[in-house]
Amino acid sequence: MAVLLGDQGRIELRRASDSRTSTVAFDLNTADINATKNRFSFTPNNGGPIPILSGDRISIKVVDPSGLLTWFDDYSTQREATVYAHVDAAGGIYLYHNYNEAINGETTGRLSLSNNVTISPAHTIKIQDGIYKILGQVVSYELNTEREAVDTTSLSDDFRKSTSGLISGSGRFTAFFDYRRNSGDPAYEGQPEDRIELPFYISQLVLRTELGSEFNGKFFVVTEGAKPYGSAATVNDIIYYECDARITSAAIDFAASEAIEMTVEFVTTGTIRLQTEFESAGRILQTNNGKILLGQYQNTGFGALLKNTP
Repeated sequence: MAVLLGDQGRIELRRASDSRTSTVAFDLNTADINATKNRFSFTPNNGGPIPILSGDRISIKVVDPSGLLTWFDDYSTQREATVYAHVDAAGGIYLYHNYNEAINGETTGRLSLSNNVTISPAHTIKIQDGIYKILGQVVSYELNTEREAVDTTSLSDDFRKSTSGLISGSGRFTAFFDYRRNSGDPAYEGQPEDRIELPFYISQLVLRTELGSEFNGKFFVVTEGAKPYGSAATVNDIIYYECDARITSAAIDFAASEAIEMTVEFVTTGTIRLQTEFESAGRILQTNNGKILLGQYQNTGFGALLKNTP
């Protein structure tokens, strides 16, 4: 009997925002831009804090159809730009094309800004969903799914009856605290820099009040690689849960001489899917004796469909 160990799994997160509050309006003046340091700042029109975290992929847009991003050298002929942002301790914002440079706030790679703001047109900033990234330093996780049992017993019944209700989910994961990927760290060996999400992001995410502390998550039970008693046909087989979730708490466990751990609890906010991708898929026999290979991508969640991998 093959027994799968916990090191077969991993967590992948994608930054997400609450669609109800994902766009923030602001006005920009010449004094808001430091062209020497390629840095700018703003105050949202709603009076709240700047709702951006380092590494966020954001879309900056001029609301006025006649306006251009004249203060943004790379986009001086356009109304909209999609870039990565780095936010310093004072709330200043630097813009990048590269995610890893934005996370670390590198001097090289910053996009050039200018004070060429002749008027103060209304702007908006919207956080865009990024790509899935592996959460580093994860120690363990759990994901719970529940289906309500709705009581349908009638007054004249002799036995209690029930029917299925709505599905909900919750969970938690624990990771060693880390705020920066350092070169040579074996914990990230073999993973591209733009594929790693640092645990420090979770600490920031739970504090984001303007755009909500949401994420899209994949919780892997089986990942690519050799399987116990497996063969070459099973190397790429994977099984994972996929869901949208909102963080409800993030706790830091700190003790002298001990590794700092962070525990995060969350609740799901929509459909929970159990996804499987099997390279060793079966075949369907046609009436003309031909064979059709079943799709390598299966959704075994609620309302499951069998479909081909895109």
